[in-house]
Amino acid sequence: MAGHINDVHYDDPRAVKVAGKYLGGNSDDDTPHSVVHSAVSIECKSMEETQAVMAAWPRLMADLEQALQDFRNGVPRPEDE
Repeated sequence: MAGHINDVHYDDPRAVKVAGKYLGGNSDDDTPHSVVHSAVSIECKSMEETQAVMAAWPRLMADLEQALQDFRNGVPRPEDE
């Protein structure tokens, strides 16, 4: 793993191009999209905690999406320049 923040471990991110059909499930979308790809591991203290983290995964991903939107709101987009 490339880094960690307490119990959250992650690989170095990499930029990739992915066809839209692999992102949203639309089998007809061959449009390439820019994607940042990485892997995340969460260290847990017990099987009970592991199960709780897995059950909370959708909420954790929603929190990540919100953090991404907050980040994007502070970053100029190419069309704004």
